[in-house]
Amino acid sequence: MGIISKGEWIAKDIQYRIFEQPGKFDQILSSERQLSVEYEVSRNTIRNAITILENREIIQRDGKEYRLLPTKEDFETLEIMGKQSWRTQNNVVLDTSFETNKVQSQELMQPLGTNVRKVSYIRTLADSNTPIGIETAVLPTKALDDETVANLHYQSILLFVGKQFSEAFSEEYQQVNLEHADEKMAQLLKVHRGEVVVDRHSLFVSKDNSIFVELKSSILPRFSVIVQPDQDINTKVDGFVE
Repeated sequence: MGIISKGEWIAKDIQYRIFEQPGKFDQILSSERQLSVEYEVSRNTIRNAITILENREIIQRDGKEYRLLPTKEDFETLEIMGKQSWRTQNNVVLDTSFETNKVQSQELMQPLGTNVRKVSYIRTLADSNTPIGIETAVLPTKALDDETVANLHYQSILLFVGKQFSEAFSEEYQQVNLEHADEKMAQLLKVHRGEVVVDRHSLFVSKDNSIFVELKSSILPRFSVIVQPDQDINTKVDGFVE
């Protein structure tokens, strides 16, 4: 899993700004030069961010300008912003606590024997009970109490994290892949075995490394705007890479 690139981070930020203030779209994307000054990066990095937005079908180049395409409801993006239009519910299928072994500690970048709590749940549309995907979250035991787990029926870990810890995180690691549902996943999501799902693996880490959230989700493509998979990371600069 690679640390998220500057271009990807800027693309996410611009996407949030567009969703929050669609009427100011022209101002937000007024010029590459202005964006490079605003984000303190090179114009090549801004071009990379804009390309990501084009690939997500958020914007489209029209001559020398860009136009905003009809909003695609990226389930995770809109949810963490509190703008989710679907009413959902979650069915917890796994809730366990344990101390991390060597492999788990390396993956979470935490000391050996860290006490963690792991929860998995199936997400469905409340009105039709249509499966959306499966999410598995791993957090420090102290950060995920019984009340929060009980409330997972009404809100996802992603929304909980956004409300509780968003300002604490200094680094985000992310990997996105297209996978094929195995027999067990196909049964849970009520799809055919081998059907394509979007696998997202994210790790959020706080400045002092005391709070972390690992989130693995397998979402049906119609509920996710697919982002570009991470490129190979060679150089780390201030928590991001150029």
